[in-house]
Amino acid sequence: MNKKREVRIYGSVYNLKGEDPERMERVAEYVDHIMREVLGDPGKSLATRDAVLAALNIAERWFEGEDEEKKIINELNQRADEILNLLPDRE
Repeated sequence: MNKKREVRIYGSVYNLKGEDPERMERVAEYVDHIMREVLGDPGKSLATRDAVLAALNIAERWFEGEDEEKKIINELNQRADEILNLLPDRE
């Protein structure tokens, strides 16, 4: 069941719907944080160009996280292979 949550992002109020209200708040806080970091305080009107800059920053951080996740998975797979090679054959 979708739940509703009112959040504030960059000075505006949005009504979100989703399964996890706490996650919706965390996501909204993150977007608000990035927009303030990229654009400063919300005292001026927001242009499409500004919104795109904020979105690009968020997407870049997403891709950085994905790259880091892939790196960790590769390292874990390599270590697992090394451990398996140390075990005696079970034939």
